[in-house]
Amino acid sequence: MGEILLKDGVRYNLWTPENEPKEFEPMIIEHVKDIFGEGCEYFSKTKIETIPGISRIPDGFVTDFKNGKWYIVELKLLGDDAINRIGNQITDYKEINKKSQLKVISKSIKNQIENEKRKTLVSEIIFEKEPDIIVIINSLNGEKEVQFRKRAKEADKIIEFKTFEREDDSSVHVHLFEPVYIKIESPEKPDLGGKRRWSNEPGHYPESELKEKIISDLKSEKKIRKLLSAFVKCLLEKKHQPIKSKNLGDELFRLKVSPSRRKAGTYVSVISHYLTSRKRDYWRQVVEYAGGERHGAHKDDFKIREEYVKMMEEIAKECNII
Repeated sequence: MGEILLKDGVRYNLWTPENEPKEFEPMIIEHVKDIFGEGCEYFSKTKIETIPGISRIPDGFVTDFKNGKWYIVELKLLGDDAINRIGNQITDYKEINKKSQLKVISKSIKNQIENEKRKTLVSEIIFEKEPDIIVIINSLNGEKEVQFRKRAKEADKIIEFKTFEREDDSSVHVHLFEPVYIKIESPEKPDLGGKRRWSNEPGHYPESELKEKIISDLKSEKKIRKLLSAFVKCLLEKKHQPIKSKNLGDELFRLKVSPSRRKAGTYVSVISHYLTSRKRDYWRQVVEYAGGERHGAHKDDFKIREEYVKMMEEIAKECNII
């Protein structure tokens, strides 16, 4: 039997992802600020030539705009394949220092950024600072842990990112990991709350601006686009009826967004996290849900607000969702 986490009398069982890009990577992207710190953004992979004649594709890059650092990120699921490959991958990533290689990375990241100031910062950070190599793995235990750590010893940090799912609701998760950054609390300036990254408050945008923001998300190149499109499709099919969290998972499986019914809860969780991000109040202006008084709380009964049903139908047609 795997590990069990007990919280407030509720059991959470250790969950092992089976598909790295579809199940593990979305969780890392969603929690990039929790892992790397505020001011950090995750950028998708790009092919680079590490040494003449040898190309590698790191799983992603993280840029820390607040502290002027950047990271090459490699994601792994513990197993023989991860053990066999990680050593050579890290060795090759350490050879990324030629101007031509850095230009490829810089261009790829800037193409994923809209803020002009941050585009300039990307070039400064990448050309002036050497990257740290961070390996994030779902679990480390037994003989395989010894083998993996031996092969990955040249990495700047190995993070074990464990996921526990609620026994009576697989859409609710708890994660256990050691972050890259170290948060130092100042005794002179205690944390009195301030602005939180998570909120349930809806936005108050004029319809033209609201429509523009939603369309931008549904047409973006980010991996979340496909999941959001399926979410909108499910809500529109129900129209005036709320959809339960479990039923939403079933629908995501039907639409082939989730590889299995059992794993569908992970995708529902990603949607929940996305909706409660403080900066995405425009989605909460359009979509209502029950629960979720705090980040991580269970959310249910998703529904498009009545006054925005027609607008979302127009957006869905424009984005080829329906």
